[in-house]
Amino acid sequence: MGKRIAEKLTLLNIFWVRKTLIFLNVRRYTPDFYFPEYDIYLEIKGWWKDNDILKMKHVLNEHNIDLRVIDSLKDIKKFENDLIDIFSLKKIKDIENYHKEILNLKINNYNIYTKRKEMIITKIKENINISEGFYNKEQFNFLLKELKIGKKTLKKYLKKLNLIRKKEKQLMCNFKKAIEKNINNAKIKNLLLVEKLKTSNIDFTKFGWVKEAAKFLNKHPQKINQWIKKYAPEIYDIAFKRKMAS
Repeated sequence: MGKRIAEKLTLLNIFWVRKTLIFLNVRRYTPDFYFPEYDIYLEIKGWWKDNDILKMKHVLNEHNIDLRVIDSLKDIKKFENDLIDIFSLKKIKDIENYHKEILNLKINNYNIYTKRKEMIITKIKENINISEGFYNKEQFNFLLKELKIGKKTLKKYLKKLNLIRKKEKQLMCNFKKAIEKNINNAKIKNLLLVEKLKTSNIDFTKFGWVKEAAKFLNKHPQKINQWIKKYAPEIYDIAFKRKMAS
């Protein structure tokens, strides 16, 4: 985050340096940015740790400095888009109270987000039969207008509820039916071939039956062994006993 701020400051021709402060006689603290022209310090924080708060508390107690803080990606984006000015940020005097305010704000935002999320899910359930597992175009467009959210966001909620488009549901059903149909057709075809094989003149007790069966079934000789083992085990046993006897 600090790198992005530095790039923006350079772009705005704002001069800054890094200045180290001593606290508790031996410990050092170097804020991310110091603006000598304005005598202002700027700290970029992604997350406040307990040690950070304690360190900042000692620094503010020992040094009468003008410290400003940016501690969210939202504020960084605002700064990058020229929506906020660093020098318009509030001066922090009591870090503990500041941190409590930030935490309370985050909790409130989370509660608002959670309530909004629950409302969206409730609205979806009211307009779509979850048990059917799909939604149509009319339902989708109605929810877009009603909830005032983007298509991608709505799709994410629908996906979480295991809902798919009606067309996709139909395609899946058709695909499953096609597979089942092909499997059934293949089984019938193989059973018919087995019956033909049984009534053929092939002697499975003699050497060379594999080539004869391959020619009869129009299959590759290397695949005949496994095919007969799977679909005609009684024939396979006869051939296997011949091999054992030899």
